Amino acid sequence: LANDLDMNILVMHYPPYCSKFNPIEHRLFSQVNRSWSGAPLNSIEDAARRAALTTTKSGLTVHVDINTKTYEIKRELD
Repeated sequence: LANDLDMNILVMHYPPYCSKFNPIEHRLFSQVNRSWSGAPLNSIEDAARRAALTTTKSGLTVHVDINTKTYEIKRELD
């Protein structure tokens, strides 16, 4: 992905206590992370495809949409 976008990407995780009250994050992202484990994520499409393949025995499924909107940076606030 970083190569496709020609930029460096820095991934940072919140400390566990910041999101401990978000049950969706705990149930979803741990499973998505397992789907990504060991797989090369060379593009945003690769990451989306791997995430969408995530399922569990208890019925968790993942729906993925890629947001293609371009966001302005250093924009003046109204």
